[in-house]
Amino acid sequence: MKKVFFIMIAVLLSFLLVSPAFAQDVCPSDGNWQKIEWDDNDKSVTHTVPDGYIAVGACIKGSQNTEYFTSDGSNANACWSVSGLGTRSVTISENWDGDDKGPECSDISHSSIEIGEEEPTPTPTDEPTETPTDEPTPTTTPTPPGDDDEDIPEVETEPDYGGMSPLVYVIPVVVAGAASYFFLRKKKN
Repeated sequence: MKKVFFIMIAVLLSFLLVSPAFAQDVCPSDGNWQKIEWDDNDKSVTHTVPDGYIAVGACIKGSQNTEYFTSDGSNANACWSVSGLGTRSVTISENWDGDDKGPECSDISHSSIEIGEEEPTPTPTDEPTETPTDEPTPTTTPTPPGDDDEDIPEVETEPDYGGMSPLVYVIPVVVAGAASYFFLRKKKN
């Protein structure tokens, strides 16, 4: 009975040590989001969305911070900025010179752009408009939001483990189990 109890405690402790890794927040990369990985040397990245679409949102991830943007601007401490939302070309930038970013800023590890369908611009016509008649006009039922999502092109992305390999979660459990087994086996002899 002591063996089982000790093994359960060891496994539980290994999960507790690994659990902070599960709290990693990352920018989305599925559905309407297109993820962009950054290099350490990148200070600014421009992303162009496909024809017929516009960028409607942005997410930036650096260190432990994740920021979402729905309009052009900077985050609270002015470390990162986004420009071009509502257009096809979005630029995301780090707002410090050289390596002097200060303690409140961190390098961007990745960012994501949320895309939506571009609203067609009405073209003016020179033709006279018809006068209304007493005939009933057919009504159309508006499409509920989200039904057009299948038209947005998918971007191939690799599985996102929050910057960590799944082995980070498995190895401590295996090590704790093996240590428990050998410790109990040795104690028995």
